[in-house]
Amino acid sequence: MRSIILAGFALLGTVSGVAALMIFAGDNPMPSNVVQRTPHEAVRMLVSDSLDEPERGKQLILEERRELISQLSAIISDPQNHVRRGNAVEKAMFLLGEFRAPEAIKVLVTYIGFPYVNHPGGGQYPGPLETTGTISKPIEELLPAIPALIKMGEPCIDEVIKKLSTADHVLEIKACQTVLKKVNEPPSVRTKLERAIEGAAPRKREQLRKTLEMLDLPVAPKSK
Repeated sequence: MRSIILAGFALLGTVSGVAALMIFAGDNPMPSNVVQRTPHEAVRMLVSDSLDEPERGKQLILEERRELISQLSAIISDPQNHVRRGNAVEKAMFLLGEFRAPEAIKVLVTYIGFPYVNHPGGGQYPGPLETTGTISKPIEELLPAIPALIKMGEPCIDEVIKKLSTADHVLEIKACQTVLKKVNEPPSVRTKLERAIEGAAPRKREQLRKTLEMLDLPVAPKSK
């Protein structure tokens, strides 16, 4: 029960922060669908002696989670934010990773190359495109969707492989390969990559095969 209560406090404590993030991203007043409640009201309901209050509290927390994920995904999906408010997009990606929200996987994979791919305001990648990162930073510290997807774990594998099967930009390819290598839930990644190779267009099979070979290489230590 203690872990449930702490999780609820953490989630509800984020509501006002996400609302502020949306205001910053959109230059709009507080969205009408952000419900204002007494802080942690739903969490307190979990430990109520009432027969129905704990269930209502649980449902309120789940509703808040769904709403937060929807709003954070909307920040990422707005191309204007990529150009003018990249900091908001980066924070939204981070939060979705912290929530381990499988419903956000598609939007994270779609923008896996942010902020350097197809975003004119993103600036130039700080290193050779052929490398996975720079001397001082690995690629997962440069592309914020990568660590978010790694935190999702196995649920993201299908979408990442699908992206890898169609991606043309070298950074998106490297990003997908990094996620698959660090998730690498055997036999899921290997089996699904082998199936993808069979069904891929001839020009894409080679990058899928290279990814399959990468799975046998040791994983680089996580940066501190």
